[in-house]
Amino acid sequence: MAIPLDHMKERLHFAYVRAVVARAGATCRPYNEDDYGIDARITAIKLRSNGKPGPTSVGFECQLKATTNWENKNDQIVYDLDADAYNKLVELEDMFGILILFKLPDDPDEWLNVSEDIMCMRHCCYWKLLTGETVANTSTKRIWIPKEQLFDPQAVINLLEQVRQRQAEFRKWRTSQ
Repeated sequence: MAIPLDHMKERLHFAYVRAVVARAGATCRPYNEDDYGIDARITAIKLRSNGKPGPTSVGFECQLKATTNWENKNDQIVYDLDADAYNKLVELEDMFGILILFKLPDDPDEWLNVSEDIMCMRHCCYWKLLTGETVANTSTKRIWIPKEQLFDPQAVINLLEQVRQRQAEFRKWRTSQ
């Protein structure tokens, strides 16, 4: 018996994210607990004093959404995110809450192709830092993601650097108090 298509989408999405994060030299760990709106944590890695790599406190939480229900409008990806999922991300305190949207073709046979020379997932992921006020409705919140926000290794490196800078500013502020 095959797994449901939604489960297949989730597993392919997580594989995509882990591959991109690995290529960026970071790590991605899933949250396997209750559904609090966070699917994974992406964390920077550094060389420790003993010369071995280890995780740092620099990282961000992300929510993974894989979908065939997306639109391409004016160089942006448009997606209707569940309102509750949106609210969970914007309500994160003192954390970056990144939406990573995996846009897939309609035909599941096109999602993944494997040959001796290449493994290819169709379409790609985009990221968006969600901030602002929660929404009162119970249906969806329309999200617009600029196409230049492709979730690739450089995006991971840049996001981790933004977190690192924010943490440095906080440490500086804290020591001045």
